[in-house]
Amino acid sequence: MSVLDRCHQRHVSGRRVRVQWDRAFDEAGWSVEVWRQRLALYPPIASAFFDRSRHVIARLRPR
Repeated sequence: MSVLDRCHQRHVSGRRVRVQWDRAFDEAGWSVEVWRQRLALYPPIASAFFDRSRHVIARLRPR
């Protein structure tokens, strides 16, 4: 099982802070080039309920 798989399994609440993601990517041999957390995926009313930093887009590069 890879490092990222283990991190995903431990990820119970649907939230992970940036430091934890950085640590997981570092252990897997990747570094973050671009990190986007505010994606505006939902309309304003739904955003209050569903857009709570649960969605992230990151562009990674091997170290």
